Formats: sequence, structure tokens, C-alpha cells
Amino acid sequence: MKKFYSSLLILFMSVLTAYGLKPDVRVLIIDGYSNHDWSYTTEVITSLLENDGNFQVDISTAPYNDAPGFEKWRPDFKKYDVVVQNCNSLGNGNYWPEPVQKDFEKYMENGGGLYVFHSGNNSFEKWEEYNKMIGLGWRKADGGDAIEIIDGKMKRIPSGQGAKTSHGKRRDIVVELLEDHPINQGYPGKWMTPDIELYTYARGPAENLTVLSYTYDSKTDKNWPVDWVVNYGKGRVYNATTGHLWHDVRMPPSIQCVAFQTTFLRTIQWLAGRTVSHRVPDNFPTVSEISLNEFNLAYRDKDGWESLYNGTNLNGWHTECLPEDREKIYWKAEEGYIECNSLKRPDHNYYWLVSDGEYDDFQLRLEFQVFKSSTGNSGVQFRSRFNNADEKSCGGWLNGPQVDIHPPWPLRCGLIYDESRGYQRWIYPSLPNSKMIEEEAPKTALKTLLVYADQEPDAWNSMELICQGTQIRTFVNGKRVSNFDASGILDDKIHENLGTGMKGHIALQLHSKDELLIRFRNLYIRPIHIELSNK
Repeated sequence: MKKFYSSLLILFMSVLTAYGLKPDVRVLIIDGYSNHDWSYTTEVITSLLENDGNFQVDISTAPYNDAPGFEKWRPDFKKYDVVVQNCNSLGNGNYWPEPVQKDFEKYMENGGGLYVFHSGNNSFEKWEEYNKMIGLGWRKADGGDAIEIIDGKMKRIPSGQGAKTSHGKRRDIVVELLEDHPINQGYPGKWMTPDIELYTYARGPAENLTVLSYTYDSKTDKNWPVDWVVNYGKGRVYNATTGHLWHDVRMPPSIQCVAFQTTFLRTIQWLAGRTVSHRVPDNFPTVSEISLNEFNLAYRDKDGWESLYNGTNLNGWHTECLPEDREKIYWKAEEGYIECNSLKRPDHNYYWLVSDGEYDDFQLRLEFQVFKSSTGNSGVQFRSRFNNADEKSCGGWLNGPQVDIHPPWPLRCGLIYDESRGYQRWIYPSLPNSKMIEEEAPKTALKTLLVYADQEPDAWNSMELICQGTQIRTFVNGKRVSNFDASGILDDKIHENLGTGMKGHIALQLHSKDELLIRFRNLYIRPIHIELSNK
């Protein structure tokens, strides 16, 4: 389905180009640091814009203040209609170089557009003009006025009165319109939005500011703004507390919310000075019902993504196995997916499908399909290398760590087993051998659920693997399972001598003697450049 969707999007874009209707709104996303998951947030923003077809999107990653290239980083703002700020200096002390600040002030004064994405307004507390742009942000109690809504009117709470900015647990809220605006034209007066962090006592200069919507907070017994716009010179600014993305989950309800998606796209059009034409959909949420829409992420070449499977054949892959298994075929290319099938054929040793390319720091995403009736084990090895002189196996062994896929016991999926000679044990969680002990598994693994294709033919599971130095993270079906620092393990002498642990091949595994039916599709990988950031 994703392949069909991507093909349809390409066709749509080709038609636009053929008729001279190229996307005319140019958007620059600035990311680079945040206490939130800024990398994934950028993917979400990019995908929403790219999937719509009306926007051209570039990304500029702001370096940390002590990172190489800090003084040379200078985005050309005037090339863009809208800047989406997806960086957050809270807690890390970073800032934009002074020339960049001046360039941005000039850009906004001359009519630029700024979308402050969620926690972006936590940033740059000492940048006076930025505070004027955002109107309200995450600030101390003396960091400016706060705005509450009383009887449908904005009322100022003077700086120093009341509390600092904060939020409670994420929750579902009812949003109420305060002001009619091109962004919210056609919206109902009230609607439900899920999984939101409601900012209380957001503070700032609050000049030239209009609150568009608000909600009630029982803890403070006040109505607080949910989104607002600010005029800065000839420029336009939009600021909101929606769009929360944390490190432990993919595609949460906050991002699937139809109201969020609709408002985001309509806002970008308004910020760019265009007619707000993005349609308010029929499934816009109501006051009593949340409406969700999961969407596909865009895997753009310009962002470093490459597909590991062409959908037709196994070009870019090769198999590794013991000599006695070389004439056997277990891995094959099907239309749209890679299949391993050893059902009723358990007469094999370990058998791997290995990528031709090698990778060190990377982000890998894929989907896999499993069956209740298939009891075999599989996994995704990474930074691995085949040793055809391995003495223990008498013919060959693929050394390296593996993200486990074990259909009979979902708890194991996403945990890390090290197949390297000298280890061959679980390294996350750290266990002495190959036996998994449920009581030792991380709490995140206890919540892992799989869907099975013999119950639903189109059931696919998702997996994500992020390797950055010795830091390893895995996600299964959008939930983070592993998050650990493998220093002292993957970078030790054993792995160094084997040529594994820090760089090597990706491989899909068939476990020895197992009867397994498993399929893989939508395999995408991109490199991670650590030098962009010192954290």
C-alpha cells in the first residue's frame, strides 16, 4: 500500500510539473537541538508538507555552539516563504549566531512567515526580538506577561504575578475558538484534540498578538491559549502548543489528529501570504469525538534516505551460509517484499540475506510480516561481518549484533542479541547467555505487541533501528523498546578484531533448524552525521 501511495504521489507531482504547477510555497525547517525528538519531528513536518503536494521543503540543521561549522552556518532566509522553527535551546544553552539572528529579524520585518513548532517557543530567552516574534513562550514567572481568557476576552497577567510556564500530563482537551481567522475558517466552535501538553502561564511581550483558540485547565481554574498569531513588522508568526513528539513513540495521537494536520497546512499557507485553500475535511473532530489520520512518512533522497529493496529482485543483497546449504534457496524476492520461507524444510544451518553495503551510524526503518503458525526465529543484524574461516561453524559465521524478531514471543522483538563469537548472548538486556528471562527484560519490552498475517492478511509490523556511536535505539510498532549505550561492548577489542560492532553490513536472519515464514518490505536507511551535533 505504501509503495502504491508513493507512486501515486510521484505521478501527482509529475502532473503538476507538466502543467507548470510546481509547489509554490517554499518552506525551510530549522532543527538541530531540542529536549524533544527534533529529528523525528522534522520528518513529520516534512512528510505532511510533501504529501500535500503544494510545498517545497528544505532543511537546515543548526549546529551546537561548540560544534564545527557554527560560525559558518548561515541560512538564506530570503529564499523561503515560511520558516518552521523546530529547534529548542531549553536546557542546552544553544543559540543562533548573531549574524543569523540579524538576518532572521530582517527577514521577518520584511514579510517572512514563522511557524513556531510546539516546544520551539522554549528557545532563546535572551533574544529580545525573538520574544517579540513569538509573543508568548516557555518562560520564568518574571519573563513577561501571561494571557488568560475571561468571558471571551484576552486578559493580561502581569509579569511576576502567578507562576512560571508549565504543563501537566498530556491529555485530551476540548478546544474552543476565540477569534475567526483565515486559518480556522470553517471550523466548528469546539472540538476534541488528543494527547496535548497544555501550557499554563506562557509568557512574553504579548504584543500585536491574537489568540485564536483556548481551553480550560482545572488545576489553575483558568482558560489558556492553545494557539495564537503575532504580527512582527510585515511578517506573520504562528505559535501553538500542539504537535508534541517525545523520544519514546512514533506517530502518536497528537500528530495523527486531523485538527492538528489541517491547522498545520492551512497555517503554512497563511504564513506564506497565500489564500488558505486547504480543505477542512469532513472527518474534522467534533466536541465529543477525536479524529485520527495516520500518514506515510516521506523518504526523500535529498535527506539521505535510500531504499534497500527495489521491489523486484535482490540486487544489493547476497546470501551467506555454510557450504552445505549453498544450493538451498530460502530467501527470495516477491513483488513488493522479501520473503524467507523454510516451512517443512528445517534441514539448514543459519542462513543470512546480507546487504552489499556497509553502514556505521545510521537510521533503518522496515516493515515485517509474521505468522502465528510460524514458530521460527529471525532478526535484523547490523554492523555485522561474515567470517568464512570461522572454526566453530566449520565454514562461516556472521558476527555482529542483532535486533531480535521472535513471532512466538513478542517480548523479545526489538531487544538486542549479539551473535559475535566471544559474546553470543543478550546485551540488552544484559544476560549471561541466549536464554531470555522475562523478569530481566525492560518494561518497554513487556508492552510489545505484534500483529499476525494468518489472522489478518494485510497485517504488517514496523521496526526502526537507530545506531549513533555506541548508542542504540529500537522501536517496534511505533513504541521504543531498546535505548542503551553499548560502550565497552560494541567498541571493545573482540568486536574490533572481528570488524564488527561499529561498522558492517545489515542482514536478515534465518535461525538454524527453524521453520520460518517471514516477509520484509519498505526497507529504508540513511546515514547519521554525528558532527552536526555534540550530543
